Amino acid sequence: MSIRVNINNLILKNKVILENINFECLDNTITAVIGRNGSGKSTLVNAIASNVNYNGNIFINEYNILNLLHNDKSKLISFIFQNLNTPHIKVKELVVFGRIPYTNLNNKLTQEDLYIVNEAIKNSEIDDIKDCYLDNISGGEIKKAYFGMMLSQNTKNIVLDEATSSMDKDNERKFLSLVKDITHKNNKCTLLIMHNIDNTIRYCDNILLLDNGKQVFFGKTEELIKTDLIEKYFNLERFTINNEIFFK
Repeated sequence: MSIRVNINNLILKNKVILENINFECLDNTITAVIGRNGSGKSTLVNAIASNVNYNGNIFINEYNILNLLHNDKSKLISFIFQNLNTPHIKVKELVVFGRIPYTNLNNKLTQEDLYIVNEAIKNSEIDDIKDCYLDNISGGEIKKAYFGMMLSQNTKNIVLDEATSSMDKDNERKFLSLVKDITHKNNKCTLLIMHNIDNTIRYCDNILLLDNGKQVFFGKTEELIKTDLIEKYFNLERFTINNEIFFK
């Protein structure tokens, strides 16, 4: 499974937002997209989600996304966006919504559907909040609830746009560890929009670095660390503790 992106240009309000973007996110890997604010990270996600027009091609597996019906695309790729709705429904009801591509929900869920929903609740570690209302839990818990819905959707390709933005450092590490475990155990292709550089280099296999809408680097995390690009584009200093690299 893969997400293959080739964007020649993406123009919004007569301004080029993305230009010459070429990369591929493969199965059994986590690919992080990093860059300063305004570099085009969220616009890239919206392009993959077909929410904005672009010149180029984006493939999910071997399918051009522009040729896919919405329901078919929803069986191939799932998203968590930055701004999430919080209707007055229980967390477990939200997780059930992940089954919509497979049933119109006018009929009773099959035993297979129920099994997938229960596994998604367990694997996303939200069993303790499954009976809570979505609008009564914390921002970090809301992100985990949507991650449960994503697992219920059961796609091989997943995209998370700043999914850890409402989490403290400890919960961010726990969540990224969970994402990494699920990605590798289930051979998923995972694309993350990231801000925390230290967590990016610890949890992600590949990194795409954007600057002003252009691709500066794409490759393995260890190859990026060999360069001075993080220092250059984020104005950070590198230091080492117990042979581990950190940036501040």
